[in-house]
Amino acid sequence: MVDRRGLGKWMARPPSNRWGVTTIVASLLVFASALPIVGSVHFLDSSPHGWCSVDIRFPQVTGLASASIESKINGEFRKRYFDFPAPYFPDLSFARAPNVHPPMERCEHRMAALDAQLKSNGYPTQFGHASVLVSTMFRVGFRGRSFISVVGDGFYAATPSAHPNDFRWTQNLDASTGKSLAFGDLFFTDAAHKRRLHDLIEQSLRAAPYAKQYGLVESYDAGDFPGDLQPLVCAGRVRFFDIFDVHAVASVTTFVSGMDLIAGGVVKSRAVIAVLEQPRRASDTCGQF
Repeated sequence: MVDRRGLGKWMARPPSNRWGVTTIVASLLVFASALPIVGSVHFLDSSPHGWCSVDIRFPQVTGLASASIESKINGEFRKRYFDFPAPYFPDLSFARAPNVHPPMERCEHRMAALDAQLKSNGYPTQFGHASVLVSTMFRVGFRGRSFISVVGDGFYAATPSAHPNDFRWTQNLDASTGKSLAFGDLFFTDAAHKRRLHDLIEQSLRAAPYAKQYGLVESYDAGDFPGDLQPLVCAGRVRFFDIFDVHAVASVTTFVSGMDLIAGGVVKSRAVIAVLEQPRRASDTCGQF
């Protein structure tokens, strides 16, 4: 599956300095009241002249039995969504206490210097002032009393530039301890198990729409096994993000059956196995944006 997004829908939201909290409650048929709620916190900010802007939605969990574990998980969420990977916003670090605005002015100074350099080199000015926009959102793959899986979707646009860039990541957390689970906590990572998982992903890519058109299998086989596969765990299946990039505005993602993963013996976490053994819900998009 190849996801493509354009710039327009993101630029339509002007930044401002305010916080908003919106609760998103996923409806479940059984024991809904006993499950944690994953809500959305919305943060918008911009530099004095609007040359640097952020529009961020990040998760916030409520309803856990332990307030300290809940606070730990929410701290992990906030850190991940506000600490952008290089080279995105190198002058900004958002991993701070809540409600503390980052130094947007420093980013604007960088944009002013870049703009002056471009103009001195005769770069066309019809594109406007040099600027950057970072926007993030998320989807919940699974939420339970012992396990939570979320995928984040980041978007970075710069003027001038040929095109925007996407970056995606997943967060899998042990809801009983608050621990963030790495890939090696979820799957076996020795050579034999990596090979099995590689083959399962390849089978899924072969069945994907446009597989031949984009050469998905060939591109996947040409590279090393991705050590940073981003797994979103959902009832009955796992969706792997960022298998490889085919373009700056497109990335490859694919689903692998939970039963196939269990049968292949590649799943290490008992909590993940329990999720994969659940029947797939017809309304579950498993992190579809």
